[in-house]
Amino acid sequence: MTVPHDPQTPRTGGGGLFLARERYRQRRLRDVGRVLPILGLVLWLVPLMWTREGSGGLAGTIVYIFVVWTFLILCAAIMARRIDTTDDAASPPEEPRG
Repeated sequence: MTVPHDPQTPRTGGGGLFLARERYRQRRLRDVGRVLPILGLVLWLVPLMWTREGSGGLAGTIVYIFVVWTFLILCAAIMARRIDTTDDAASPPEEPRG
């Protein structure tokens, strides 16, 4: 049986990679930035699956495309402000262990 780790005491031993919390968040934001164009493509392909009767026709499709486009622009702008561009430049490159 294992004893749960107390968050007040530092961990000792046990391998594993530890990343600082802010650096971890920066990496996840960059990952979301890489996935955002794929999400946009999938959202833009959705109107191809609509039937002409149920979705409001061509006008509804055009409104949907522009709403998705605006959503993608807003997401990209918010992420661009939150991503720290000096993060990689400040950290020294890791040397391979050999």
